[in-house]
Amino acid sequence: MAGIAGGLAGGAFAGWAAGGGGRTTEASEWVADAAARALPSVVTIEVRGHEGSTGSGVIVRSDGYILTNRHVVASAVGNGSEIVVTRYGQLTQIPATLVGQDAKNDLAVIRIDTDGPLPVATLGRSDKLRVGTAVIAVGAPLGLPGSVSAGIVSALNRSPSEPQANGGAILLTGAIQTDAAINPGSSGGPLLGDDGRVVGIITAIGAVPGVPGGVDSQTGNIGVGFAIPIERARSVADKIIQSGGA
Repeated sequence: MAGIAGGLAGGAFAGWAAGGGGRTTEASEWVADAAARALPSVVTIEVRGHEGSTGSGVIVRSDGYILTNRHVVASAVGNGSEIVVTRYGQLTQIPATLVGQDAKNDLAVIRIDTDGPLPVATLGRSDKLRVGTAVIAVGAPLGLPGSVSAGIVSALNRSPSEPQANGGAILLTGAIQTDAAINPGSSGGPLLGDDGRVVGIITAIGAVPGVPGGVDSQTGNIGVGFAIPIERARSVADKIIQSGGA
């Protein structure tokens, strides 16, 4: 049903920001305002090696922890490939290490070294979303960093089947469906509410039934994309950071 959106891509979260803004009175400005708040915490991820991949990620702690999809970095496991991260608005590629991953939820945490505190994503609440709520997708589709697209919540509590690079598939339960444009390379980036807070982690693209599917043949946005609710993503990432697994 769905193709992966990456390329062939107190507790542990005391550093998550709790601030936020609100929708501006000018409808033409709210996307720009929300994106401006979120973009500094969004990164582009590349795996260099035998099976390269690209995707996106969200800085979740100021000391260098980044949340992304497992399928974005899976090709770096066990074959000597290198994970590198590029921060928004910068050109320098920073080596990253894999902290841990959760195959069931298609989530992973990587970490980069930093000389100072990094800008941290601001969390929202996906359990407050309603069908028709405005949302924004941010990431690096087709390797174009800092790309922003707007849409709405098309449905809630979807359970798309996400194909894997090894030919298998996983079932993503409780996913947010959106018509915001999502393409290969968007995986791991944030789905934002209209106040710029993260409400989900982008993970999959819908595929047309009957059309040959799979990672390599996924062509891109058809107006049906999926994101993992941020409450689940945060819980999984918290456990990964604490123990290396979820």
